[in-house]
Amino acid sequence: MRGERLFVYGTLRPAALMRAPVEIAAAVRTGAAHEAAGHVRGALHQVSWYPALVEDANGRVRGDIYALGAKLLAELDAYEGDEYERGIVDVALDDGRVIRAWTYFFLDAAQLGARIESGDFLEDLILA
Repeated sequence: MRGERLFVYGTLRPAALMRAPVEIAAAVRTGAAHEAAGHVRGALHQVSWYPALVEDANGRVRGDIYALGAKLLAELDAYEGDEYERGIVDVALDDGRVIRAWTYFFLDAAQLGARIESGDFLEDLILA
């Protein structure tokens, strides 16, 4: 059952799954359905080879919405580990609707690297 929604902004995005660990990418490909693209309020920063979302009322972060079940969501919680905390956000979809979804917020501000000014990890990958 896919009763949950998750906003993803980094290596879990459909076009970036090749950067995620193989077992996580496979779980997302088989256990989640892509619903839409949109954005949330926040700031995106580089942390090692992956991005981190932090709260920022003036920023905008691009991402995708998956529908998924509680089992996969729990697997992703374990994958994200202690560096992230799952929380609810309002997601402005490209079609104009606003929905609520889970996302992962980065917890350790001391580890944040450079801000990804575009707010779009995929754009940053292409330009890098």
